[in-house]
Amino acid sequence: MIIRSHCRADAGRIGEILADGWRDTYAAFMPADYLARQSDRAGRRAEIVDWLHGEFDPANEAIFVAEQDEAMGFIHMELGDKGELGATGIVNLLYVDLGRRGHGAGRRLMAAGARWLLDAQPGPLVLSAFELNPGRGFYGALGGIEAKRLTHSIAGSNIVSVLYFWPDPAVLIRAS
Repeated sequence: MIIRSHCRADAGRIGEILADGWRDTYAAFMPADYLARQSDRAGRRAEIVDWLHGEFDPANEAIFVAEQDEAMGFIHMELGDKGELGATGIVNLLYVDLGRRGHGAGRRLMAAGARWLLDAQPGPLVLSAFELNPGRGFYGALGGIEAKRLTHSIAGSNIVSVLYFWPDPAVLIRAS
């Protein structure tokens, strides 16, 4: 497996991984109509193509792809803070194909994101995960500290997310 910076040709596969991740991970608690839109592969492919060809800002964002024969996971990083925790970087998206989880791709993607942040604007890192996400324990295992809980209204349902905080993202590099 290799971890590399994304290229525009990855957009369709990133959209598929994202759509499948929503379907596989959030089906038990996300409102059905909302989940259907978020897990639509064609819609997500088009959304990611548009984003990477338009609003994506390489000066403030990065995407890394885990690849083994094809893209099997990705991470999207952005400079900034979330939840007023004092972070300098945010993990906005981290998804690995369901059948390829448990083989180190997520850990290696988090390390790539931490390296990018330490090079771009050193400081703490934050990540938001839905409270009912069955894979949420992964972030604690990587040293993330549960720093805050936020409630969002999504399609008429209150959904809680947990903000994980890494005061020193270098711990993610050492854990990879």
